[in-house]
Amino acid sequence: MKTPPFRADHVGSLLRPKELTEARAKFRDGDISAAELRTVEDEAIKGAVKFQEDLGLKGVTDGEFRRRYFHVDFLVQLDGVIEEGGMAKKFQNAKGELDFAPPAMKAGCPAAGGASTLIALQGSTLPLTHMTLLPTGSQPP
Repeated sequence: MKTPPFRADHVGSLLRPKELTEARAKFRDGDISAAELRTVEDEAIKGAVKFQEDLGLKGVTDGEFRRRYFHVDFLVQLDGVIEEGGMAKKFQNAKGELDFAPPAMKAGCPAAGGASTLIALQGSTLPLTHMTLLPTGSQPP
């Protein structure tokens, strides 16, 4: 088989399955516990790993299924940083108007160091992708 003239790697997010988006909404509304959400996330991650393995990928990702909103999960781990409210915006799509409120972050003290999250994917023998986020201006250790 001839190799294509380019290299492609998959890193990061996969589309979240319906069961996961529904569970996140239920958790947000207080209808399920963090443990129940974690169980749904675990099943979604197992499905994502199987999907990638079935495609023949040489490395797999958890799809970032435990991530809530882009940078928020990282930022709220820093001392003095809190999520407070959101910035309400309205968008239009084929189904009509859509309300959207990305979170607003407030910092009370300078960030010290970075945070790294690695999700252990059970059952896969393939290499894992890993995302490390660092505050602007900091260097990896």
